[in-house]
Amino acid sequence: MSSLRLAAAILLAAGGWCAGTARRQKQINRCRMLEEVIELLGRLEQEIGYRHADLGRLLGALRAENAGKPMEKYLQSISTLQQIKAPDLLEPEQKACFFECMSGLGRATAEQECARLAYYRSRFESFLQQAQKQAESAGLDQKLGLAVGGMLALLVL
Repeated sequence: MSSLRLAAAILLAAGGWCAGTARRQKQINRCRMLEEVIELLGRLEQEIGYRHADLGRLLGALRAENAGKPMEKYLQSISTLQQIKAPDLLEPEQKACFFECMSGLGRATAEQECARLAYYRSRFESFLQQAQKQAESAGLDQKLGLAVGGMLALLVL
């Protein structure tokens, strides 16, 4: 057995492990981003419902609060909350829901806005539960990636 084949086998096994790890990390990051979205919607609901806060001033406060957090990048490049883009880590259905929620801000009374935000927050909580289940199963991806890489390594040997 040549050392080149052995090196290829080791690289295939390691590559499988890394691919599984990358998939798992993506799921974990998606869960964190969904938590950030839920936190943002809760904060908006509080500010609109209790303080009847102006959306323009609220954007400034949210920027300050989210400094250093993943949501910061989405709040910095906009002039109104209705312009905020859905985070990249979200799936297409989640992005559409986020856009629907944010683009409709400021078009109703405070009570109606709070009801809307509560509805969307509950939708994102269900998205989070689904993502957490996927993240749990993604733990198997590392092992499966290693197993597939190992099988390919055996074929090389």
